Amino acid sequence: MKKISFLLVAILITQMCFAQLNLGIKGGITTSKLYTSLSDYNEQSITGYYGGAFLRIKINKFFLEPEIYYIHKGGDLFSSTEDKDYEIRLNSLDIPLLLGLKLIDLKVIKLSALAGPVASFVTNNSVTYTQGGIHYEDPDISNNLKNTNWGLQVGAMMDILMFTIDVRYEVGLNEILNFNNNQLTNNVFLIGIGLKLL
Repeated sequence: MKKISFLLVAILITQMCFAQLNLGIKGGITTSKLYTSLSDYNEQSITGYYGGAFLRIKINKFFLEPEIYYIHKGGDLFSSTEDKDYEIRLNSLDIPLLLGLKLIDLKVIKLSALAGPVASFVTNNSVTYTQGGIHYEDPDISNNLKNTNWGLQVGAMMDILMFTIDVRYEVGLNEILNFNNNQLTNNVFLIGIGLKLL
């Protein structure tokens, strides 16, 4: 058993030695939306942004891409029965760990599919509502928003020379708040462009 374990470790180290590394910066725009099962609230998406850095470890047709970026997301909830409309905004530090598979590999252009989990650590939030045409802050909801959330990202990426362009959709895996006894989750659509520095 020890010999097999040693052999597997040796193979892994050998593969890592032949792996290619890329380090770069990335940023883009987002469209995020809050989802609730409350029938008397209509959800509306908002536009946000993100920016940060990525590391890509390539082994044959596969690659592992951990990222870290600052992102602005959230959404709006409009009540159809009462005069109370919510705006929920989240700023967070997100850390995806993506596994990619190269589908097309040409000299200039490469196309890949990627997926993986993302951990989201909220740095600050803002919850306000409008009632009777007057804008109010809602500290009760703000204080009950979770500080750590989890999601799953799937998407596609295209490399053109030293640039990388990707499109991803993130599904929230946990409720970020128990809103009026109903789940509230946040899904995000991301479009980004990156520059490989190494």
